[in-house]
Amino acid sequence: QILDLDSPESAAIRILQNKETILKAANEKSKTLRENGAGAKDIEIRIIGNEQRMLIVHILVDVMDAMGANIVNSMCEHVSPILEDITGGRVNLRILSNLSMHRRSYASAVFRKEAMGGENG
Repeated sequence: QILDLDSPESAAIRILQNKETILKAANEKSKTLRENGAGAKDIEIRIIGNEQRMLIVHILVDVMDAMGANIVNSMCEHVSPILEDITGGRVNLRILSNLSMHRRSYASAVFRKEAMGGENG
């Protein structure tokens, strides 16, 4: 959550222009994730509010098989001053979520055709 912005739209553009720098900084917090091709992968931004508009910045992190709360919290704390420098705003809340709407699971199975009712099943 970034507050005290003159123009949330301009701040959002500046964040996206500096996305690689922000992601690189976030990934400094986990050598293990980085070495395994995981870690901070993307940034999503929302502008909310009416009179006191603010930016909500989501850092999307691939934590592999870990729950990842500690590392995501460390990443958020680490990039907060960078976001303040880029936007000129004040980072207030740094809340993490285990909402896994981007997570995918894959499965495959092999069945004998007889188990499925044979040729005509």
